This record gives sequence, structure tokens and C-alpha cells, in this order.
Amino acid sequence: MCQSMDQYSFNNRERLPKKDKRNDNESVDVQNNRETTQRLQQQMILAEISRLIDAEFSDYIEYQTASFEAAIREHDENVNNL
Repeated sequence: MCQSMDQYSFNNRERLPKKDKRNDNESVDVQNNRETTQRLQQQMILAEISRLIDAEFSDYIEYQTASFEAAIREHDENVNNL
């Protein structure tokens, strides 16, 4: 019946509620899922931007090529008419 003071204090301490480890793991999983989803959305946006830039650049190259070809044809016609 004689408990030391430390043992008595330990046995009668106010206990903090234990955390549910499952909930901690679930919240970590939810956070990871959010971060993964956010990264995926960012990658999809960057891919779409890249696709649009490629399309614009392709259109620009086609326009410039057509302009140069027209200028060459015009030059050749002028030379042939001399």
C-alpha cells in the first residue's frame, strides 16, 4: 500500500487523450492526396500552356514560311520579266 510519491503522482496524473493514429494517418493521406492533386492540376495546366505555345509557334512558322515563299516567287517573277 505504500507507493512512492512518484508512483502515486504517476497513477493519479491527469491523462491526456490519446491521439487516434488511424486519424493521423488518414489526415496525412488526405493532405498528400491534396498535394498530389494540386501538382497534377499544375502539370495539366503547364501541358496545356505548352500545347498552346507550340500551336501558336507552328502557326507563326507556317505564316513566315508562306511569306518568304511568296517573296521569292515575286522576286523570281520580277527577274523573269526583265
